[in-house]
Amino acid sequence: MATDVLWLSTPSPTDLAQIEQVLEPPTYLLAPVDLRSALDRVTLGDDDAMAALQRTLDEAMAQTDPEADLSTLERLDVAISGVELCRDASDRAQLRAALLHQGSRVHRLFGDTIEWHPDARRWREYVHDQGVVRPWLSAIAMAPEDLPSLALGQQAYEATRTSVGDAVATLRLPVDPTAQVLVDGSPREPRADGSLELMPGRHLVHQERQGRVIERWDVWLEAGSETLVEPRVDEPSFRRFLESASQGTKIPPMVATLLAAMDREVWFARPRNDAPPLLLRVRAGQLESVSLATAPPRPSLHGSITPFAGLTLPGEGSPLPRLGVAVDGRVQLGLGEIGLGVDAWLWPGRPQLLPHAAAGLDWVQVAVGWFGRSAASAGLRTRVAVSDKIQVRGAAWITLPVTGQREDVPVLMLGAGLGYTAPFGRRRLNTAEMRSDRGVDEFGGWGAKSRGETVAHDGSVDRCDPGFPFPRR
Repeated sequence: MATDVLWLSTPSPTDLAQIEQVLEPPTYLLAPVDLRSALDRVTLGDDDAMAALQRTLDEAMAQTDPEADLSTLERLDVAISGVELCRDASDRAQLRAALLHQGSRVHRLFGDTIEWHPDARRWREYVHDQGVVRPWLSAIAMAPEDLPSLALGQQAYEATRTSVGDAVATLRLPVDPTAQVLVDGSPREPRADGSLELMPGRHLVHQERQGRVIERWDVWLEAGSETLVEPRVDEPSFRRFLESASQGTKIPPMVATLLAAMDREVWFARPRNDAPPLLLRVRAGQLESVSLATAPPRPSLHGSITPFAGLTLPGEGSPLPRLGVAVDGRVQLGLGEIGLGVDAWLWPGRPQLLPHAAAGLDWVQVAVGWFGRSAASAGLRTRVAVSDKIQVRGAAWITLPVTGQREDVPVLMLGAGLGYTAPFGRRRLNTAEMRSDRGVDEFGGWGAKSRGETVAHDGSVDRCDPGFPFPRR
């Protein structure tokens, strides 16, 4: 099973390599904010809800029969209630358009009887002791300064907007100076005590950290009221757990809930100076350390392609400069590896292939193969990594006499080149990806805020900065 590794502080390339050797690929690397956002992160369900709202609104606008107003209102109400997150101006505009149309339907259905008609109770809200259309109130609260153009009830909407314009409600949020607050998709700055003054109506509120949604609330505010919302995760307790995570640390119920919401096994890792990183897994409600020294290494599969230049030395005559390409596949197990490959000597002269098998250390291997159609070969091949994806490869071959060997087969072949290499099933990270370009240690999990969009490996969609140190697959 694939594993998530949550790094409690920034790992070095050596730390990453050591962890890679003991966990099954693919191994996904997380920052603390990924776990913190597990309960309220953006998912494909949020996008589905917005898409369902748009479909319902399109159907409602195409339905012009007044006799269908009540059923249309019901369908719109289900679709509007299904939207639980308003991420930005685009979401806000879409949600507000549905509320405006729903309000127009309510007005056409009830008109001036909205204040007293018993069937209008669910569509009515009182502000300053005056009954107003409830969907319009929410639409006004989302964008008080905007005056839309409505096909139905324009004058009634403007009158409602004027009558509720000075109404205020208070929302009190958890104080978190590291999180950005968004109300109906618009950034807002709470007071020091976490309070915000908003217009009465429905509001979709959420907190973001490093572009991740860490808390969200769907609230209805009545005029003149004060509403307090609680976080689903106690921030100080969450931080204390991460700071103290070590062998034998008990998993608090709150953290257990977050881990369950990840839908995948999560291990923890903490870099240590001049020592292998501390690797921890969850067992029987507590953290259990895993020794990197005794853990069996996991094999990893790699492939490479390398154009090369070299010399072939025939038994008689002068050395011949030649160009070719080498293709290798190898399985690494700790410091050792085995592999198969083909060296193709292409130009000048007749193309000749040297398929071979090799075994040895990760930087040098003994190889045996068959050159052309009539010569057994033995040699050494070496590889030096320039970066995660670039390698310098060299090889030296001699041919072994066999019965019927052609006279034009060279007795010695030398080649070297610069090529591309990559792992299969595991993503290696370069140093630049371990910190963001915003100058914040994101493994601390308490810093930057940004916007963007990526699709996570678990099917969720995170609106986050594409430069987050571990982008998702």
